Amino acid sequence: MQKECSALQTSNEQKCRPQPDSTRATIAIWDDLPNDAQVDVRVVAVMTGTSVPTVWRHARIGLLPAPRHFGGSTRWNVGELREMLRGKSA
Repeated sequence: MQKECSALQTSNEQKCRPQPDSTRATIAIWDDLPNDAQVDVRVVAVMTGTSVPTVWRHARIGLLPAPRHFGGSTRWNVGELREMLRGKSA
């Protein structure tokens, strides 16, 4: 695992936590992922510059697209996240 930090992190926030290699790999190929791909909460946190608990809170109140459940896994649709991120930065 390698340590990555959000550019939005301030001294009042939690310390940067190591990101699993799978999260780093997914972020590295984000632009190449098809819109129907699914990503986990750690990837969503990195892409939105927030923490994992904030991702769950934002999904619950509708600030993020609703996640989908596959067996025991929860995933977000890449196309929906891209659309949300484009609207956020516009």
